[in-house]
Amino acid sequence: MTKILMGRAGEALHEFTLEDIKRGAVRESGIFPELYKSAWPAMTAGVLVSGVTRKLDEDRAAVSFGGFDFPVNLPPALLPKALEDYKEDAETQSQIARMKAHVGFVGPVRQHISHLKPDDAKKFKAQIARRAGVLDLRYLLAEADDRNLILAEAYREPAYGTLRDHWNAQVREIFNPEHPLPGKRVKEVDSARYGVANSVYIQQTVARALAQSGRNIPQECRMDTTKFWQVVEPGRLPLPEQGLIVQAIGQPLRQREFTDKDEEAIRRGKILTYDDFNLADHPDVAEGTTFAQLKRKSPQHPFLVEVHSPGAAMTASLHAFGVHKLGKDSARRPRQISPHKPRTVISSVSGITEPPAPDVVRSKLAFPNNMGLSRENGGITDLRKLEIMAYSGQAFVVQDPDQFPARAGEKLTQREVKLLRRLETDLIYAYLATMSTQAGAPNHIGRSHMVEMSYWQKRGLWHSDLCNLGLTGDIETEAYRTYRNGRQLMRGLEDWDQATYQHQVNTPGNDFLSERQIKRILGRQDLGYVVSGYGSASSFIDAAYKVPCEFFNRLSRYNGVFQVNGGGTRGSMRGMNIGALDAIKAGYKVDVLGIRSITDVSPLEGGIEDFINEQGYRPVQGRDPRYVHYANGQMHILNLSRLLQRQAPILGLSHISTLFPGGKGTIVEALITMLNNARVQIYGEGIRSKFSLNSERVPLLIFDHDFEYLGQQRQVFDTFLKPYRNDLDFLGIHVLTGPHQIDRGIDFVLRHSESMGHKLTLQTPHVPSCHTPAYAP
Repeated sequence: MTKILMGRAGEALHEFTLEDIKRGAVRESGIFPELYKSAWPAMTAGVLVSGVTRKLDEDRAAVSFGGFDFPVNLPPALLPKALEDYKEDAETQSQIARMKAHVGFVGPVRQHISHLKPDDAKKFKAQIARRAGVLDLRYLLAEADDRNLILAEAYREPAYGTLRDHWNAQVREIFNPEHPLPGKRVKEVDSARYGVANSVYIQQTVARALAQSGRNIPQECRMDTTKFWQVVEPGRLPLPEQGLIVQAIGQPLRQREFTDKDEEAIRRGKILTYDDFNLADHPDVAEGTTFAQLKRKSPQHPFLVEVHSPGAAMTASLHAFGVHKLGKDSARRPRQISPHKPRTVISSVSGITEPPAPDVVRSKLAFPNNMGLSRENGGITDLRKLEIMAYSGQAFVVQDPDQFPARAGEKLTQREVKLLRRLETDLIYAYLATMSTQAGAPNHIGRSHMVEMSYWQKRGLWHSDLCNLGLTGDIETEAYRTYRNGRQLMRGLEDWDQATYQHQVNTPGNDFLSERQIKRILGRQDLGYVVSGYGSASSFIDAAYKVPCEFFNRLSRYNGVFQVNGGGTRGSMRGMNIGALDAIKAGYKVDVLGIRSITDVSPLEGGIEDFINEQGYRPVQGRDPRYVHYANGQMHILNLSRLLQRQAPILGLSHISTLFPGGKGTIVEALITMLNNARVQIYGEGIRSKFSLNSERVPLLIFDHDFEYLGQQRQVFDTFLKPYRNDLDFLGIHVLTGPHQIDRGIDFVLRHSESMGHKLTLQTPHVPSCHTPAYAP
């Protein structure tokens, strides 16, 4: 029997079984009198906060299986701006779930209402209610969950011992004997281990090695799910004021063995999750069936909705609340917004340098009469052009540029046409994958994203390869769909609706700043020699923190260096900023500018105010409302609207760029620099309009590192760089590997700065210090 724990948030939980709850045990227990002081209203709805499509599907399967009248939505379907949770300080699953609900939806809704005039607030609440399919905002519940994976204690040291000195306290938390392994930190730990597939591979390798030595350990695991429920606007639903916790204790799960087929699937670009390994143990399920297979074939199977913990938590909640079943009242629901079919479709080929004739593109896509190509076309001459193009239609089709002839013209050779086409297509693809990942996520661009299979097979594998190195939960089908022919493309475009692509984002305003504007905001005539840093703000890979931390700590000791990065507070970006802060604490004069993209990506990169306070500083507001500084004016933060509006000035100011381990967003940054350098080589001008360095290439120093993946040594960026191996010098790429990569990087910067007319000299610290740098655990 599935065990369910329920209680008011922050209080003790009470144990039930799912079968008892279905028979009315919660009501009969008398422990939640407020839950039953009045009948549950006929029409209510839910919003799954900080959720993604696959979690939404699990909830909807439970709703449908039980015959409940309870629509479930993702936040962006109801509120255009939704935030990700900031859970660094949460100590329990319940706290994480509560924080998700508050930060991701309830807080922003209530805050927005508080700033509106009464009539405007009434209209705003009515709009959200109508989208949710309820008569009043008071009938909407926010739900959020956190999942806990529990392995045998015997795995702790042999399978995870290499993480004992990890830079991040969340990962080190798994070595607390009282902490389930890996428990609520499964996502962080998997990220530190280069993804779910590699974690499973290591676990099974350790189990076999221990078995050979005569020590057999249980290979079963267990998943618990903690769900938090809260009313969005109090006054009508009879839930406890502080919210309700529903925890489903999962039954033991068996994992199937990692196989050669899995390794081949990974090489083909498949992203494996625990659903691909955990087996469904149920009398009605064939032995050896994985969760992934069962979810595809029978998403409403009783095992998934009553036994497996995520579905059981949802099913238990609906029965405990007494949510109405489908019936005559269902017809009285407010009319929801109808699905939005794409009309204008953007093709990557129409946006590349020296594109084929529009008629050729149209004939290959063969759109029906109600769809047409966007008029936006031509090469990517600056990032504003790319942003306008990305937002100028309801759907985006990434076509294989090799499928079209590349003829030499008066301006370009055939080789140059092909190279620019591939760079621009790769950049478009990487940008869409970054901004369209996980329908319903905060940075979802709201455009259907279709990728031609021939392009994916040749050029796109680096996306899924790097995906497992950052946010390990990503699944490629939540970012885009592939198509092999016109029929599949049309089916994919016509399936595009609010259920799949939730975030209806308006075209962004122009927040692209020039060099002159940035200097005016900072109050500077000259910035000196600018070194930019790119890397993940979500990865828990050790090298993604330690290497940039040490590099920028050492670089900060030189006069004349101005550092610029994305202002993130996790992963590589955190390493860059901590390295600079350690230099400040050691008495060196430092200049660092972090440029944030507050509407889309930055919510995923950690809370900057919390980070500043955590370091013992107070943010000081500048004259421009977008600008703050701290650490005696040595650390600067500039808040812009969107990703490309951030990347434009980072690229524009840079004399040299450095690249550290990351995921999809890091690849966008690399490709922007590579495209700029290619255009400088070919045209004499790059994509840095309104910046004085537009005629200069930007050397890109890639700090690569070796790691073991599925038992073999490889490098982080090898899959991404493979198509460009013959063009590295042309594109200004310099790959640094091995134990002396930081020394070589510093030496390269010193030589390049001198060639640019900037003489960098070592500083003398202003105050003596024995401060231990944060990169040395």
